[in-house]
Amino acid sequence: MDLPLKKIGIAAGVIAIVLLSSAFYAAVQATAAWWCGDRRPEIRTRISLNPFAHGGFFSTLILPLITYWLIGWPIGGPSSIQADDRTLGPPRMALVAVAGVFGNAVFAFLLAVVGAACIAAGYIDDVDRVRSPGYEILTNGMFYPLFSMIMHLIPIPPADGSRIVGAFLPAPIRKIYYSVAPIGGLLMIVVMLWMTGFLYRYFPKVGIGFARELRQFQEWSFDRMDQLAVFFGA
Repeated sequence: MDLPLKKIGIAAGVIAIVLLSSAFYAAVQATAAWWCGDRRPEIRTRISLNPFAHGGFFSTLILPLITYWLIGWPIGGPSSIQADDRTLGPPRMALVAVAGVFGNAVFAFLLAVVGAACIAAGYIDDVDRVRSPGYEILTNGMFYPLFSMIMHLIPIPPADGSRIVGAFLPAPIRKIYYSVAPIGGLLMIVVMLWMTGFLYRYFPKVGIGFARELRQFQEWSFDRMDQLAVFFGA
């Protein structure tokens, strides 16, 4: 396969997994919101693994594609689950947030199992798996929900971490805290670009962020897939 076509195929595969991962995350959160008492139709329609049921065309498709091309990591996610905080209250809103983070972890584990099974079955070259497009798609796709899990836990509204923190704040302070949500999304993108070291390329004074730590975490997650492959008999 020609190199440009190989890169395009890998990018397409990673983005496809990103879409499925985003759908899984949103469906788990919607299920949690429904289970906690938010029975509105708009929540019911989000209990779906169809990526197109969750909207957010820019955040779930365009943004991950651009960031994967620029920095090697897909960044983005589905449009947020607008659970009714008046019906659920802060404690159950925090539970919905935790459910989404848990969904990311579960999806990453499922991809690790699929990747390990493909290695054990011979669909991915066990001798030189790093050069295999399938291995690159699955490992990078697996890292996306893990990275998303980290980002969702950052306590910047409207990220899930802010719902967890908000559950422990007095109502007046919580209202002020959540009021930054309109600019929180943009701030989260800036934080992501700083963490991955992208901003350091152009603005060295801001520091390298956590690029090294993220690479180490990425390599650790890849090793877990390799260990599972050994378990399956590779």
